Amino acid sequence: MDKASNRASQANEFSEISFEPLSRCELCQSSSFRSIGSYDLKGIVLRYTLCEQCGFVQMNPVTSEASMNLFYQKEYWRNISKGSLGRVQRKQIYRARQIINFTTERLKKMDSDVVRVLEIGSSFGNTLEMVGGVISSLGKKTVLYGIEPNEAIAKDGVSVYKQIKLIGRSYRDLDKIHEIYDFIILSHVLEHLRDPVGVLRLIREKLASAGFMYIEVPNFYGHQSYHIYHVSCFTPISLKSALANADLSGEVFAYGGNRQFPKFIGVIAYKQQGKGSVGQYSVAVAKGSGDPRQVIERRAAFERYLASKRKTNFLSRIFRKFGGKFLPKF
Repeated sequence: MDKASNRASQANEFSEISFEPLSRCELCQSSSFRSIGSYDLKGIVLRYTLCEQCGFVQMNPVTSEASMNLFYQKEYWRNISKGSLGRVQRKQIYRARQIINFTTERLKKMDSDVVRVLEIGSSFGNTLEMVGGVISSLGKKTVLYGIEPNEAIAKDGVSVYKQIKLIGRSYRDLDKIHEIYDFIILSHVLEHLRDPVGVLRLIREKLASAGFMYIEVPNFYGHQSYHIYHVSCFTPISLKSALANADLSGEVFAYGGNRQFPKFIGVIAYKQQGKGSVGQYSVAVAKGSGDPRQVIERRAAFERYLASKRKTNFLSRIFRKFGGKFLPKF
């Protein structure tokens, strides 16, 4: 098989995904964009643009919601696992431990004797199981709920899911559910969605007045970010803006990677008291903090760091393979 045919064959798993132009920024509604980057995924070129009003970065043209829903149901899990579900599960357990580290103190302060926990994108169920264990250790009862688009994942986590009520395949299913939740987990979900503000507003309506959410996304200043799965790319400022536009508040923090280029952004978010859903979007970016030039400069600094790291890793591999074979002898 020639090189071109091989690339076409590799791209088959993504061949049913369709794209459509992005007419406006999903954060501030501006229609002024500029190109910021691209990524070649097995012959499919993904392009990303920067909003010139608020600095939010999104895939453009963007994957259509209908085709991505189908992809998540059929191909996503098989593709990211690459035959090693154990590796993926270990990664999720690591993330679950981080979530517990960041939220345990808040859980201790909850007055309720029964804590209702919902995870959107519940995957194997490991995070819910571990969070449930922590809540039980605090002397509280817990009810665990999950939303997961891929049936195969829930089946792989069958023993865990005996403790979890699977209530839907999409966040949109929350529209039909009248339950409210004390703790909602949205870990590595928002970057997959085209309309983060709309999603956060819907989820906010299901949050108890004294409840809180844990949200985590890749950091555009410390994570490669460009991929078919990543429709929205967040900086600390754009995540804060999305929260504010959804009438949520919380302090954004970064962790992982290294101090200069942390890999992930997290936030413990609350309802802004006295506010409800609003009908119009608003630009909630602090003056100067969402400057597109700053986004470009900080991303460029991270990409220079990545290039340097790749070069160092390449030279290290060569040295490990050949040792001092090609070093001059004295």
